[in-house]
Amino acid sequence: SLRSAFLSERLGKKATIETRRLMDLAEARTEPLCSLIHFHNQLNKSIKFTFGALAKIREQESALRAKGLALHLPTGDEPWNTTRTWRNIALEADAAQKLITEMGIARAATAFEEYLLGALTELDRGNGETPEADVKNKLGRLLARLELKAERFSCQIAMVECFDCARNCIVHRLGRANKELAKLAASEKFERAMTASSRPRAKWKPSIPAISAGKPIDLQPRHAIMASGAYHRLASDLDFFVVQKLGPTGFIRMASHWSLLAESTVNYTARLSPEIVVRSLLQERYGTKRATLGEIVTILRDIDKWKDVRAAFAARFGSMQK
Repeated sequence: SLRSAFLSERLGKKATIETRRLMDLAEARTEPLCSLIHFHNQLNKSIKFTFGALAKIREQESALRAKGLALHLPTGDEPWNTTRTWRNIALEADAAQKLITEMGIARAATAFEEYLLGALTELDRGNGETPEADVKNKLGRLLARLELKAERFSCQIAMVECFDCARNCIVHRLGRANKELAKLAASEKFERAMTASSRPRAKWKPSIPAISAGKPIDLQPRHAIMASGAYHRLASDLDFFVVQKLGPTGFIRMASHWSLLAESTVNYTARLSPEIVVRSLLQERYGTKRATLGEIVTILRDIDKWKDVRAAFAARFGSMQK
């Protein structure tokens, strides 16, 4: 690797072309997708944990009620009364279940918005200003930037549009459906999208209750996970094209930014040199293969970031160790 760096420095442009052929991006993913995957997995676990806790409380309350006793719940470190007696557990558990469903859908939609903004930012980072696109929403902007048609992702977009609308109803209408949501949820496109998202051995076939304009949206925790999954699938499909657009240069730029140059960097364990730090993110977090130290140094020099990366490494870890 050190020999590759030496040759790249001496041979100039020809070496740059040769080293750039080494990085394999076939299974690569961007930093915005990594963040979305982490969110999706944690939301999935948190919803199931919370729902399981509510189900357990229901069981305990039933057993206590049979003995003529009431359920008391601790308040932990919160500044409330030390304990509180809950007389109608079913009512309170239903309300809590509705809350985690609505919060899950709203947060899943926000996480997808963050992915879109992050993907646009990564594309902008090395390409100057974003070309003007005659679209207002971030999904449309990203599709235009990637030169893709929305029809290519029709199933995924049908799911996302419905849950986006549900999110807006939750946030702006206290969970009451509008006419647009009722129409989207009853559309053939949405029905086909749910069928396409179904897994062969799944215990539950994706479906949603009937939605009527002006009425409360009667969704369950499973629908929050379903929404997050829809956003995750569309982001993953889009990310394939973002990866191709970034190429090795964009990936090395991205890895150097999030490992050393950003105000808030991601976690990693590499310490020996700046190029090793960058390579650790490329391989361990972003899923690239065959990224060499020589390729990293050469490209960082080409884009005039090598001095900045070295300085950031020295500020964080002290003088260079080689």
